[in-house]
Amino acid sequence: MSALTVIVVASIGTFVFRASMLVALAGRRLPDAVQARLMLVGPAAIAALCAASLGPGPSRAISTAEVMAAGAAFVAVRRSRNVVHAFVVGLPVIWLAHAVGLT
Repeated sequence: MSALTVIVVASIGTFVFRASMLVALAGRRLPDAVQARLMLVGPAAIAALCAASLGPGPSRAISTAEVMAAGAAFVAVRRSRNVVHAFVVGLPVIWLAHAVGLT
């Protein structure tokens, strides 16, 4: 089996699994307990991405700019209760920190 065949089959399988959830739940109201937990998916995904990118590697330490951006994003999300504000605040902070030479 070629690599292209594996990629195509995996792509189709992934699409079918994702689409099946949308089709199965279309037009239905989820229970309140499920909806309450779905509200936590966005913050959990952002936290996982930040933890993975902030973690020091064998040849890289955490920079001051990253810590400042993560702190600013955390405060923005806590105050606004909107996950999008993590990007709206955090990205400009890291860009400005790098622009002034903080690394």
